[in-house]
Amino acid sequence: KRSHDTNVAKQVKRVVTEIPMVYWTLDGWTVELMYQERGPKGIDYKRLVMVVVLDVWTKYPIGYAIGDRETPELIKQANRNALLHVKELFGEVYRPVQVQSDRYQLKNLTPFYQAMTHLHTPAAVGNAKAKVIEPYFKYLNKTYCQLLPNWTGFNVTASRNNQPNIEFMDKIKGTFPGKDGVVQQITMFMERERANKQEQYVSTWPQLPEERKQTMGVQEWLEVFGQPIGGTNRLTGEGLVKQLGGVKYVYDSFDPEFRRLMHLDWQVYADTTDMSRVLVKSTDGQKRFVLNTVREVPMDIMTMTDEDRAYLQSVRDFNNERKEEIAELYGYDADMTRAIVADSPLNLNNDEELAVKTMLTVNGQQKERLQDAKRLGNESGERRAESGRAIAMPTKQERDDWEARQEQRMKNTIDFNFFTS
Repeated sequence: KRSHDTNVAKQVKRVVTEIPMVYWTLDGWTVELMYQERGPKGIDYKRLVMVVVLDVWTKYPIGYAIGDRETPELIKQANRNALLHVKELFGEVYRPVQVQSDRYQLKNLTPFYQAMTHLHTPAAVGNAKAKVIEPYFKYLNKTYCQLLPNWTGFNVTASRNNQPNIEFMDKIKGTFPGKDGVVQQITMFMERERANKQEQYVSTWPQLPEERKQTMGVQEWLEVFGQPIGGTNRLTGEGLVKQLGGVKYVYDSFDPEFRRLMHLDWQVYADTTDMSRVLVKSTDGQKRFVLNTVREVPMDIMTMTDEDRAYLQSVRDFNNERKEEIAELYGYDADMTRAIVADSPLNLNNDEELAVKTMLTVNGQQKERLQDAKRLGNESGERRAESGRAIAMPTKQERDDWEARQEQRMKNTIDFNFFTS
C-alpha cells in the first residue's frame, strides 16, 4: 500500500501560499556535525538533534531547539522559540493558522498542538511527500554543515563523493569541538538562515487577514508552556510566596475573587525564563488566576515615583472596597439572622438555644439578658420589653403545637423510605 501510494497512485500538486503564519511544519533532524565527549571507555563521537519549526512560505525557520534526542519536551521548546520569535517580528504572540507535524508522540502532544494553533494536521502514516521539511534538512546539510571540518556526511546510502574523507577526518579529530561548540555552530547557521529570509518574510505580513491574527494571552501561554514549581501554597496578606533557587518571589492579584479564596491551596505554574507572571490553579483545577509579582515600594517618601504613589493608592482603594464588601455581607447576615430569630419560638428549656438567641438581641450583653430571660421562663405568657420591643413568651401548648407542625411538615416533604432502602 505504501509503495503504491508513493509511486503509482495519482498525486496532487500543491502550491505554497505566499503569506506568513499560514502553514507551519515541524520535524526533528540528527544534525550531521560530530562532537567529542569523554566517556567511560575514552573519547566518544556524537551528534545532536534539532527540532525545526518551518514556515513553508520562504522556508523560514520560525523556531528551533537543540538537544541530545528528539523528545516531546524538545518539540515544545522549538514551538516556544517560534512563538517568541513571532513576538520579536510582529510585536505580539500570534498563533499560526495551521501546524503540520509527524505522528511522533501524537496522543501525548495533540492537546499541546491544538492549544497553540487554529488547526493541527498530523501527516498521514508513510506519506513522506507531505513533509516539505525533509528537503529543507538536506538543504541545511549541504549549505552549512558540509563546509565544516566536523561534518559527518549525508547518509549511509549516499554516493562516496558526498561523504567526508575518513582519512582526513581521522587526522583532524583532535580539533573536533565539544558539545557546546556544535550547539554554537548550529545556532550560527540557523540565525544566518533567519537573517537571509527575514525581510521577505516580514514584508508579506500585512497580507494575512485581520481575523486570522489571533494572539495568545498570558494565561493561555502559561497553560501551554508553564511548568509546576514546588508544592502547593496558600495566599497570605503578603501575597502568595514561592522560594525558588534561594530567591523569594511574591505574587498577588487585584482580582477580588482571588482574595476571597484565601482558604484554598494553589499550585503555581511558571515559565521559568520569565518569573514576572505565574498561573495558579486550585488543587481541583476549577479555579485559575494569573498573578503578577508584587511591586516593591520605597519606605521613604522622597524617592517614591509617581508610579509608586499610584500603586499605593490602588492598594488602599482595593482594601477599602474589600472592607465595604465584608461589612455589607455581615450586615446582610445580621438582618437575615434577626428575621429568623424574630420568627422562631423561644425554647426556654434549652440553654444553648436560649444563649444563641438572646445574644443577638443586645450589643454584646448577652449574659444579663440570658439571666433575665430565664427569669421570664417562670412567668409564661407574660411580655417583657427588650431593646424597645415587646417579646411574647410562648406557652407550653404553643410550643407543642409548633413542634407538631414541624414534624408533620417533615413527613409530608421527606421520603424516609429512601434512606432505609
